[in-house]
Amino acid sequence: MVLADAGLTPPTWDTRILASDIDTDCLAQTENGVYPIDRVTPVPADLLKRYFLRGTGRHGAEVRMRPELRALLTVRRINLAEATWPIRARFHVIFCRNALIYFDRAMQKAVLERLVSFPEPGGLLFLGHAESVFGLGAGRRRAAQRRERGRPHRRAAVRPPRPQLLQLGALGRSRQQRAPGDGDRRPA
Repeated sequence: MVLADAGLTPPTWDTRILASDIDTDCLAQTENGVYPIDRVTPVPADLLKRYFLRGTGRHGAEVRMRPELRALLTVRRINLAEATWPIRARFHVIFCRNALIYFDRAMQKAVLERLVSFPEPGGLLFLGHAESVFGLGAGRRRAAQRRERGRPHRRAAVRPPRPQLLQLGALGRSRQQRAPGDGDRRPA
């Protein structure tokens, strides 16, 4: 929703989202894109109206993600503790929220070292607020070494146009930075 709200989706951007989890029930719900209305109450009403469809009849207590938003998602089961991950792409942004906290320090370090190999040069890795990387500096060193070597990845990724500057508001809604007097740019 944040990307669509900022106009960073097709046709102007090559935007794809890999949504992963270890919980197959969670993944099935994400794949379906249908949620109980009480699960989306934290989402601001204007975003709900723009990006979700309200159910009717016996589905009146549910919302469904709009197809154009759902089309951006690929859903995949990934167990970070496994030796191999079914990922063959590189990413501009990775969000790994509240996953490392379930591992001991050795596994946290191993997962972090693997995660930092997936961003594109200049890409970002965001961790959850409960994650602590204190003492796990090897991942940062490896990322810096990759940047210094300019190590290419096996598979070239399509690079999006030059990124626009974004400000994230308190509710996570993005606003495109613009010159004074420019109007809001909203997806249709």
